[in-house]
Amino acid sequence: VPYYVNGQRRHGTQGTPEDRDNLATFSDALQQLEAGGYSGIGIAMLSDAGLVGVDLDNCLFDGELSPNLKPFTEGTYAEVSPSGQGVRALYFGEYPDRKDHNTGVEIFHGKGFLTITGDRLNTNDIIPLPDGVRQRLDRIFKPHRKSNRTDPLRDAAEKDPVYRHLRDKGFIKKDLGGGRIGITCPFEHEHTTGAGDGDCVYFLPNTNGSLSP
Repeated sequence: VPYYVNGQRRHGTQGTPEDRDNLATFSDALQQLEAGGYSGIGIAMLSDAGLVGVDLDNCLFDGELSPNLKPFTEGTYAEVSPSGQGVRALYFGEYPDRKDHNTGVEIFHGKGFLTITGDRLNTNDIIPLPDGVRQRLDRIFKPHRKSNRTDPLRDAAEKDPVYRHLRDKGFIKKDLGGGRIGITCPFEHEHTTGAGDGDCVYFLPNTNGSLSP
């Protein structure tokens, strides 16, 4: 949850004069973090800042980056996300804010709050968004899918704070369809046999289900 350095929770419309007046520099945010009471720092994404954050979910396995997502991090600053299972890469440039649940790729540019850990994957500096990366993003986001009965489920997932928490913590195993999300069992370390994708299921709100271990 983002807070201003004055201790107030970030509120209102992002990018308004009031919002900008309460934002802080990196050094001020770091000083507040070191004083205690907060779990980390992040970037308040604003379009005129000229930054593009590429957020990759559930792509680190035993420290190795998923090969199909690795091109998004090559040549520029990239770091491990707070969950330890995702990666963020930063570029200079512009790209619309987007999210694709199927690939686990999300773009932060003109809105949102992108947490920063400093747990670097490389020693690279931030570079301008390359044409190759832009083309890869275009292939993910540019196709206009026709509206279908699964679209409300995507909206429900995006709006559900429990789903977002499970996703950010790396607990989601698989979308089982129909609002059913296969998650890691909190007692999996006590299992005597391996756990399947559907052994522990979270049902999105208003989809006729409930949390069912």
